[in-house]
Amino acid sequence: MNEVDKAIKIDRYYVNSKALNETYDQIYMYTDVFITYMGSTIQPVKIELWMTDGENESLVADIRCVLTAKNTSKVTLENELNGIRTWTADLPKCYSFKIVVKNEKDEELCQKKFEHGFRFIEINNDMIHINGKQITLNGVVYKNYEQDDIEAMQRKYIEDISIMKSNNINTVITYDYTNAEVFYDMCNKYGLYVINKPMTEQEHEEEILFDEEETKNIIYKYINYSCVIVWNIDARVNVPINLYKKIMLLDNTRPIYYEGNATGLKNYNPVTFTYNFIKEDEKMDEESKEHPIAGRFLCDYIMIRDEETEEVTQKGIVYNDRHLTPYASELKKKYEMINIYPKDIIKGIFNIKNCCDPSSLKDYDFTWEILEDGIVIKSGELTDIDIPINKRKDIHIDYNMMDILENAWYHININMSTKTESWWAEKGYNVAWAQYRIPYKAPKKRKIKSSKKARLRDRKLKVEVIGDNFEIIVDKLKGNIRSIEFDRQEYVLSPVKVYIENGSSRLEMSKVKDVKVTSTDEGSYEIDIIRKCPQIKGNIKTTYIIEPDGRINIINKIRSSNKSIKVGMTLEIPAEYNDFSWLGKGPNDTYPNINSGTKVGLYYYNLNNSIKSGNKSDVRWAALTDSDGEGLLVESCKDILLNIYPRVHSSYSINQEENNDKPIILDVSCTSKAKYNIFDTSSTGEDIYAFSIKRVI
Repeated sequence: MNEVDKAIKIDRYYVNSKALNETYDQIYMYTDVFITYMGSTIQPVKIELWMTDGENESLVADIRCVLTAKNTSKVTLENELNGIRTWTADLPKCYSFKIVVKNEKDEELCQKKFEHGFRFIEINNDMIHINGKQITLNGVVYKNYEQDDIEAMQRKYIEDISIMKSNNINTVITYDYTNAEVFYDMCNKYGLYVINKPMTEQEHEEEILFDEEETKNIIYKYINYSCVIVWNIDARVNVPINLYKKIMLLDNTRPIYYEGNATGLKNYNPVTFTYNFIKEDEKMDEESKEHPIAGRFLCDYIMIRDEETEEVTQKGIVYNDRHLTPYASELKKKYEMINIYPKDIIKGIFNIKNCCDPSSLKDYDFTWEILEDGIVIKSGELTDIDIPINKRKDIHIDYNMMDILENAWYHININMSTKTESWWAEKGYNVAWAQYRIPYKAPKKRKIKSSKKARLRDRKLKVEVIGDNFEIIVDKLKGNIRSIEFDRQEYVLSPVKVYIENGSSRLEMSKVKDVKVTSTDEGSYEIDIIRKCPQIKGNIKTTYIIEPDGRINIINKIRSSNKSIKVGMTLEIPAEYNDFSWLGKGPNDTYPNINSGTKVGLYYYNLNNSIKSGNKSDVRWAALTDSDGEGLLVESCKDILLNIYPRVHSSYSINQEENNDKPIILDVSCTSKAKYNIFDTSSTGEDIYAFSIKRVI
C-alpha cells in the first residue's frame, strides 16, 4: 500500500432502510458512506458492504467511484435483504456488517465494522409502533457512568439493563455523556429503547441555549443506533422550534418530543408522554391503562437522598449500590402490560385486559393460587389466554372452597410469568400479577366463656393483673405497660409506650389525668388511662383490655379532625427474639402509600442477618420469636391493619456476632379506621386506633 492509499479513511456512515412487505422481513437498505481522501490527485476506489450472520459472510453491495483530492466524498450503497429478523427491545437482533474500501488492484485500504438492527418506527393514533406493532414506552430517567474503564462500564450497564427489564422498564431518557457510546452499544445488544436529548446535561440551568454544532455532533454520534427511537427536546430550551428544525434536517426517521408546550406547532409532538412521580400519579396511572399513552416516565433510575435530612430528593428504583428501593415494586406494578379486574370474586369471574403486549399474551403462562392466611392452599393454570392488544377477555376460576375458617384471610393471586428463560430472567419469572381478598363470611362459632380467672391488684402507683402463668403491670403515673411476664420471664426490657405521631413528628402527651379499672363478664380487666395532648382537643383515652390468657388489647380513642394522625407503641424485647415473621405486605419494605407493588403473604427473616430490615405495611400480625418459636405476637384488632418496623437496637453492627446481645426494637402503629364504623363510635365522633399483644409458644 503506497502513501496515496494510506491517505484514505472512512469518516462516518449512516444506515437507513425501508420495509418491502408487511411482515418486515424484506428490507431495502441504504448505507451512506463518507470517505475522506487527503491525497493530491484523484483516486479510483471500490467500496464494498459485507454482511455476517453467524458463520456466513456475504457481499451484499458494492460501488465504484473516484475520490477527489483533499475532500470528503459521499457514496450510497443500496441492497435488498430477505429473511431479516427485526430489532426490538424484547428481541434485539443485530447483524454484523463491514464497509471495505479497495483500490484498483483489489487491495484493502481501510474498513469499518458495525452492528445494526433493523427496526421501523411509525406513529398511528398518537401511539408508537415498532415494526408494525404498538408498544408502550415504560421508562426512567438515566444518567450514564462517566469513567475510562470500558469493561467495568459494560458490566455495570448490563446489570442496570437487567434490573430495568426485571421491573418492566423498556426505555430510558438520557443526555449525552462521556463514553456514552458504551451504554448505547449495550442497549443495542441487550434490548433497551433510548429517548435521547441531543445536548449535554445542564442540571441547574433554568434556560438552555441551543448549540447547533453540539446538536449536530450528538445526532451524528447516535443516528445509527437502533435503540434510539425518539429525539427529546428539553422544556428549558430557549428557542425549541430552531432545535426541532435542526433535528429534522439531520434525521427525519425518528419522532421528536418536546417536553414543553408545543401548541400551534404542526407535528411537533407526535406522541403523548407522561412525566410524573409515583406518589402523585395514582389517578393518572389507572386512566392511562384505559386510555393508552405512548410512554410513561414516572421516576429516575437512582434514588438520591439529602445527606443531612435523609429526605428523598429524587425518587428512583435503586440505591447507588443497586439494591432495590421500595419504589421498584411500585413502578414494576404500574408498568405491567395487563390489567385484571374482578367481576365476581366469590364466583371466580375476572376480566383480563391486554394493555400493551403485541404477542397477544401468548408468550406468557398464567397461573392462580388461593391463600389462607398467607399460605397457598389451592393452585391451578389458566389456558387459552389469547387476547389482542387493547382487548379484554373474561376468565372463570373454580375455587370450589368448602371449608372456610372463621377470621381467616383468603386471597387469590393471578400470576403472569415468562414461558422461556432469557438472559435477564429464568423461566417462570413473574412479570405481572393481581391479588384480591376474597370476602368470605364463615359462620361464627359460639364464643365459649373462659374458665380461667385472672387476679387484680389495684395499687396506688400501678395495676397488676396476674394469671396462671403471667403477670402484667400497668403504670398509673405514666400510663405505660411496665412489665409483661410469662412463666416468670420478662418479655419487655423497657415500658411499652403509646405514642401519637403527626407526619414525622411525635406529639408529647401530658401526665395521666385519670385511671379507671373495671372487670368484664368474660373474666377480662379493662384499665382506662385518660391523658391530654396540647395539639389535640379533648381527652386521649387508652384502654388496656387484659384477657384471662394474658392477651393485651390496646384501644386508643381520640377525637380529632386531623385524619393523618397515627397512634402506635414501641416495644424493646430481649435479643433472643430475633426471628421476625408477619402476615401482610411483603417481602420488600413497604409503607402506607408505597405498597401497591407487593402482595399480602406470610414472610420471615432473621433480624440479625438482615441489614435491610425496614417498615412493613398492611400487617395483620407480626411475631418476634426465638429459635424455639416462643415470643411475642402483635396483632391487628378488627382488621385495623398495622405498620410494623422491626430492627436491632441502633448500635447494630455489620458483624452479626456483635448483634446477638442487642435488644430488638419493634414500632407498631396504625391509622384511624373509625370512619368505617369498625367500632361503634358514630355517636361520639372518636377515631379508634387499636392493636393487641399476646404470647406465642
